[in-house]
Amino acid sequence: MDDVMRALPVPLLSVLPLLLCGCQDSNAPSEPDANSANGITVSLPAPGDVDLPPDGGSSVEVVTIPPEQDEIATLVQSLQDLESHRFSDNDQQQPVLERQRHLKIVEMSTDVMRLTAQIKDRQQEFQFALRQRLNSRLQLALNGSKADVDQLYKDVETLNTHDESSIATAEGIYTLARFAHAMAKRGGAEDVRWFENFSRWAREFSRRFPNQPERAAALLLGAGRSCEVRMMKEQDETASRLRQQAKLCFTELAEKYADRSESAQAAAALRRMALTGTPLTQFSGPGMNGGKISSTDFSEGQTLIYFWESDSREFQETMLPLLKGLPPSVKLIGVSLDQNADKSRDSVSRLQLPGKQILFGKDSAGWNSPLIRFWSIPSSPCCWILRDGTVLAVDVSAEALSKKLN
Repeated sequence: MDDVMRALPVPLLSVLPLLLCGCQDSNAPSEPDANSANGITVSLPAPGDVDLPPDGGSSVEVVTIPPEQDEIATLVQSLQDLESHRFSDNDQQQPVLERQRHLKIVEMSTDVMRLTAQIKDRQQEFQFALRQRLNSRLQLALNGSKADVDQLYKDVETLNTHDESSIATAEGIYTLARFAHAMAKRGGAEDVRWFENFSRWAREFSRRFPNQPERAAALLLGAGRSCEVRMMKEQDETASRLRQQAKLCFTELAEKYADRSESAQAAAALRRMALTGTPLTQFSGPGMNGGKISSTDFSEGQTLIYFWESDSREFQETMLPLLKGLPPSVKLIGVSLDQNADKSRDSVSRLQLPGKQILFGKDSAGWNSPLIRFWSIPSSPCCWILRDGTVLAVDVSAEALSKKLN
């Protein structure tokens, strides 16, 4: 499994027997072992995360045919019923039952693929079965052992062909991107490789399947955002690697999918990432107490701009004490990310927030404000550090600010 991108020169029908070999549950433990996927995960805080389409398409509308006359229709209906079935969360056997359900989906979907692979007018059923198989392999990998992870990669490697427009290849690579995304979102060990893997699979999907712009754009934006947010928790070489991965995703999204809304977000992120070492312009907003606050107001001396939300414990417990401890010579500018302007006003008074505050009105408050959208702020709380109007650092987390000040 060293190179899952290696194309296999085999026709699709000859692939199916290989897939069938992975349907058994020969060595799956009842609980994840020490090498489980659950043990090699990392956390990803909102709002940097971006939701991805779960399977890249809606359920297939299968023509209703009397089951006794059509084996394919019977299997597809049974597969649909099994896919939609859910066990009670209160059932102690729920994890075991879910595993058995996904293994059965793998088996049944492979049967449908075998029966429909060479029938031109049954390709909807083939695509449906392919997605169900890969989705169940994904769930098994996320909740099982290292063997389940290996089987997912093996399935994708087997399905990968020289035809870069093939359904099988597209679904396989998209599933691996979803797997990396899910692993990056989980809490666990301090391991950033899943963020890097997410970025690489997103760019690989975009490179090979530009004819699927919705999925490609969602992957690129999600991977770029994820790497950015994680970058704020890292230092030195690791932070630099994640920043580069984010930049690669945003650049491809902005240049390749310019007609999509995600492209504007990517362009804004690149604009912000290029700020360090340059004079800050195009930064202004209404002051909470009237008037306008802009970059011309802090063109001299040291300035710290902080982006905050009222309900953020990290802001209240970590960043706010640091801000209140800064010398009077440091100018402080706060930018509220609360969606409710009245809540922001109350919080400024209740929390005794230092410095001037930029506060937009009801229709453009918080994450919807033109200032936040223009610079595509990735996470809260964070701050920017300036000296004499020149940006020294952006996207500084509360923890990183503490280290810089100490």
